[in-house]
Amino acid sequence: MPLRKEYTDKQYKEFLYTPLSSSYGTREDKVLNWFFARHPPIINNFGLTKANMKNTYLPYITSHLGKGAYCIFLGYVVEEGATGSAGWINNRPRWGNAYQQLKQDVALIKSCLKNPRLFGLNQKAPETGFIPINATGKRIYHGLPKGSTGAMYMQLTLAGNACCWNSRAMNGGYYFGNPYDGIIDMIKQCGGKPFAGLNDGGESDGHSSMGDQGSGINIKLPKKIYLNNSSFTFMGVHFIRQRSWLTIKYPFNLGTNATGKGSKSSKDIQGEDIKGNKKAVESAVLEARRIIAYNRKHRIYYLMVHPQYDPVRTGHADCSGFVCWCFRKAYPGLYNNGYGYTGSILSYGRIHRWVVYAGSQAGLIRKMSIVHTGDILVMGHDPNCGAGGTSHTCFCIGGSGPNATMGNMEANLMVKPLHYLLKNWWVSYPSPFPYMYVLRPR
Repeated sequence: MPLRKEYTDKQYKEFLYTPLSSSYGTREDKVLNWFFARHPPIINNFGLTKANMKNTYLPYITSHLGKGAYCIFLGYVVEEGATGSAGWINNRPRWGNAYQQLKQDVALIKSCLKNPRLFGLNQKAPETGFIPINATGKRIYHGLPKGSTGAMYMQLTLAGNACCWNSRAMNGGYYFGNPYDGIIDMIKQCGGKPFAGLNDGGESDGHSSMGDQGSGINIKLPKKIYLNNSSFTFMGVHFIRQRSWLTIKYPFNLGTNATGKGSKSSKDIQGEDIKGNKKAVESAVLEARRIIAYNRKHRIYYLMVHPQYDPVRTGHADCSGFVCWCFRKAYPGLYNNGYGYTGSILSYGRIHRWVVYAGSQAGLIRKMSIVHTGDILVMGHDPNCGAGGTSHTCFCIGGSGPNATMGNMEANLMVKPLHYLLKNWWVSYPSPFPYMYVLRPR
């Protein structure tokens, strides 16, 4: 399982040490809308609707786990891709209808919250076998407070632990996502604060039914900030309420808007103008910037379904689908009606003599200067296996060298420099893995 983490160990600790009863500063309707927008299979299989969730299932969750527990619980269900065949949280075989299975899952979670050592730190899964967790991960686990998010999550699932603190470079090549990053991103999208250590107990009376969670801090915000077009600043971050969206204003500019109007130069992203590329590649790069700019207000999420349509419309894409979509007009053969994947991208690049680097991760780290705007990076244990798993595809949307800005679809759309991608995000495999290919459309 590759070591993939978007945040720092300190931030993960703050997230995992926050009480599960906390809303993390979100609101129930926001998280519920996010849940149905992601549409996990359990929705159809259990016949879930917003009405029965609000009237039946969420009240049971919050009455037993705390008034803000809807936040992490629904995030857990989505990250697990729950179908209902193993309950809501996809952890153990369950019996009965949706409500009966919910009661069994809540009972399991409560037992974990009361005793963070009940099952121990999760270090294995059927797909991977045993994955040793490093000292940092163990230290965070052993310090978990009762009732904390981590008391549940670090005991019941492997993926987040292994993605953040895997002490072994290889384990058979499995990777099934980092749920910690996914839920943190969800909290941000829903207007919450994943690293503030909030102990608010939810949005009602500020008290949790769990206990053993210490004293909390309740912040009463003025009602007017929830009006359309209202705004406020908290701890230096500017929030703008616009209808059903809460926009967080960051201290940097990612470029164009969704329609391309009022577009900025590439200096807004990287500080270096596009040079030396054909107009077709420039067009693809600009298309990626439009998607990224749109993503600032309407997040596009990772889903292992190759988009036949604009990911701005569908709301999802996988890594190779995102790259193929951005290059669809310049290179229709690469796009292939939306069914491009890492292996087909690499094959197309080889046929058209796009490959300008083929080698190891360590070798590319030494030669990061080779990467320029418009270059496609294919990386992984076996790029020919396709998107997801142990392969990944992204491309340079601005600049060159170590600080080149990479458009990177993972959990949600990330915009990170090349040096971060190669040194911090993708784990180093034993030689000769992973394979790294830099493709330059010509």
